[in-house]
Amino acid sequence: MFKVRLNYIIPDGEVVRVSLSIDKEDGVSMFRTELPINREEGKELSWYEETATATYTSLICDIAADIGKKTGGKAQA
Repeated sequence: MFKVRLNYIIPDGEVVRVSLSIDKEDGVSMFRTELPINREEGKELSWYEETATATYTSLICDIAADIGKKTGGKAQA
């Protein structure tokens, strides 16, 4: 099983940079990325975290599904 971990959220001018990683159960970080999200008036930092987490989770699931199709469901992490 894997989980998404927040590394940092940094407001930076007109964007908010959110760094996330996918961690294995043993805590080893598998993938790490930084997503820039356009800054919106009145949004709390938690909104950016939730938005980035949903985007990143969807992306990783799509990649895993694609690998599964190409390997006949035999892909291993």
